Amino acid sequence: FDLYGRIGYARSELKVNASSALTSTPVNAKDKQNEATYGVGGHWWWGPNGGVFVEWMKNDKIDIDSYMIGLDFRF
Repeated sequence: FDLYGRIGYARSELKVNASSALTSTPVNAKDKQNEATYGVGGHWWWGPNGGVFVEWMKNDKIDIDSYMIGLDFRF
């Protein structure tokens, strides 16, 4: 069984280009954001080539948490 932690840096960019048939003015917007990212996880190995993992990750400035569950097969 393995436990691990993550800490890092994330840079995200949002671009919006939209237009409407009602108005002739298009909307263009762009936003960039720098933030810290961190998380914890665990990995259980049931054999030399396979396992199951669970992970949680969070970015500082956005209100979205990431949860991941997966299988790991190595060959």
